[in-house]
Amino acid sequence: MEDANAALILLTAAIFFSLIIERVLEIAKCIYDYVEAKQDFSGFWNRRAISIRERLQNRLQKAKDNTIQQALVKHLASGYVNTNHPGYEGTAVISASKLRAFTIKSVSKTIGVLLGIAVSFSLGINVFELIAQWTNSPDTMALGLFEVNLPSTLEYIITGIIMGLGSGPLHKFITALERARRKRRSTEAV
Repeated sequence: MEDANAALILLTAAIFFSLIIERVLEIAKCIYDYVEAKQDFSGFWNRRAISIRERLQNRLQKAKDNTIQQALVKHLASGYVNTNHPGYEGTAVISASKLRAFTIKSVSKTIGVLLGIAVSFSLGINVFELIAQWTNSPDTMALGLFEVNLPSTLEYIITGIIMGLGSGPLHKFITALERARRKRRSTEAV
């Protein structure tokens, strides 16, 4: 019973820290938005968009002989290059606002994952072990988890990545692990 309670407390701590990471990143983004508005970074994002557009055009020209590479560059450009922009009709233009949103989202997810990994290692939170302890206790009902044979370092890294992505993905991951275990136990019982 004590192992199950300790595991449940650590699972709760994992969700708590993933919520903390989410909120810290939201606050950091708000601070960045404020600083960006005060310093008028719009010129930076416009210059960055022009630079990326030129690189994409150069790569597209270099890839004229390679159809696979050309298709890849066109696919990457399709999400950000716009040829129907007011004042630039027919000219390939990259949306600075889309570029900004994509960059900020990528940076915040990367920072969140790094924070999640740091928390996972520093506090010893390993979701795989915790769910196994919690569900294998004789005093708890079997919620289900498949047997995992991963190196513990990899388990901590996966736990940190999931924690860093936020509480939603962590909750979905725990639910999926529980469902897989339940399914495995039901097939073993038959």
